[in-house]
Amino acid sequence: MSATTATSEALARRLAAAVPTELRARQQWVLWRSEARDGKATKVPLRVSDPSRRASSTDPASWASFEQALAAVGAADGLGFVFSSLDGFCGVDLDGCVSEDGELEPRAAAIVERLASYSELSPSGTGVHVLVKAELNGSRRRAPGFEVYSSARFFTVTGRRLGEREAVEERQVELDALVREMLPAAEKEVPSSNGARPRDEVLPDDHELLERAFAAKNGAKVEALFRGELNGHGSHSEADLALCSALAFYTGPNAGRLDRLFRESGLMREKWNRDDYRQATIAKALERSEFFEPPAQTPPKHAEAPAGGGDDREAREALAELLGLPSVGLTIAGARIVGRGSRASADLYLSDSTEINFETLRDFGTPRILGLEIAAAAGARPTLKAQQALEAVVLLRRISERRESFTRDQVAFEWGASFLQSARALEVDMNNREARWEAFSELERIEPRAAAREQATSLARASAVLMHTDGSRFVRSGWFFDYVRAQDVSAGGNADIATRMERVGWSRRGGIGRIKATRKDFPGQLAWSFFEGPLGWEVGP
Repeated sequence: MSATTATSEALARRLAAAVPTELRARQQWVLWRSEARDGKATKVPLRVSDPSRRASSTDPASWASFEQALAAVGAADGLGFVFSSLDGFCGVDLDGCVSEDGELEPRAAAIVERLASYSELSPSGTGVHVLVKAELNGSRRRAPGFEVYSSARFFTVTGRRLGEREAVEERQVELDALVREMLPAAEKEVPSSNGARPRDEVLPDDHELLERAFAAKNGAKVEALFRGELNGHGSHSEADLALCSALAFYTGPNAGRLDRLFRESGLMREKWNRDDYRQATIAKALERSEFFEPPAQTPPKHAEAPAGGGDDREAREALAELLGLPSVGLTIAGARIVGRGSRASADLYLSDSTEINFETLRDFGTPRILGLEIAAAAGARPTLKAQQALEAVVLLRRISERRESFTRDQVAFEWGASFLQSARALEVDMNNREARWEAFSELERIEPRAAAREQATSLARASAVLMHTDGSRFVRSGWFFDYVRAQDVSAGGNADIATRMERVGWSRRGGIGRIKATRKDFPGQLAWSFFEGPLGWEVGP
């Protein structure tokens, strides 16, 4: 037996004996390997199913069960547990608090005693991880020697337990008090003079901001940069600017918050403390024309949500019955299929907040694998044959497609509501040629991108809509498409946006979807396309 094999087996035995039952039951495990980045060791999460591929702390499809991870531990440096916003766990990381003779520093010892929950040494033996059951409040997550996370991060797990606590304990009150002491709230941003909402009000939680950034189209690249990877950039400075530019979309023109977030990233180094370098990088990152603006949280007055909703109840009930979930008092809350073809993965959400992740749709359609996963996650014991597993896949697709269709229709609905609530309204009699000419002339003078950059606001706030005498509102399609793209949401192209807007109560003006302003109406030939908003919707202030 080689030394490496013996070490791996010893690690597996220690983990099997020490890891709390609550964590072992979760399908939230990855492998990890230490890699050198610019002279700094970085722990990189890896997929259990294929250790040559990286896992993501925001993609459940890249996680595995504890048993699967334990069996593969020899392919990496160790195991990691990924925190999810749905699991109710928080992790406290105390760095550099263990002396060479193994003694805890007084402050760290006091924190461990105060939280009184499962604690263990970090892989280096110089830090401590404490895991508790609690929800994390507040926006800050990091201070020198102290970090706390509850989602979108993973903790290395060593099984080198400290003390006698073998379980993860409920410690909401204790954690709240500790966070208040260790991470005092930063000063709130003063509202801008132009009336735009402060960015910390738009996305008040730093962790929510990072989760949104990691889930965007370019999220994998942003997450890699945040972990400390140069990610193809020619120099560390280029990577610094790339990360700041990506985060600036969500922070808005808040240099202090952008600085705070960067300091939590793996790219943080001594050079960042140089005022000239830091300020120049942040200033460059903030040279952008648009910032994130969330869609309206509630529909405007008299507006109605898309018909049909996400009513997939019949399919959910049928799938739950097929999987034997009623026998253990559970139902199916939802499901989704991610990707297409052989690369598609499947996620199943149960009524008790359990998530069951299948790396491939083929796994979901395999009776043995499906039965084992349901048994492990829910305690049900379905007896499935090939035909029943195929039926389960059909039901899963029906739930997923209904969910996706409803979600995207709802997003289109909210885009329109948000735009109408935010844009300035120009009253005009659209049947009066002279009035229409004046309105078009004013629209031509408006440059939403430039205005948004100068006023540090969203494209919607910097735009204008035309309001006819009968209350009809018209939104320039080009501006609206720019606004949608600025939200960094996959819209499927302009044609898809237009189709979905029509499905939720909007329409295209004219037979070919255009209001024409000819030479008689406007200098030069012009044909602008407009969306007409549903009657009865409020226009912004």
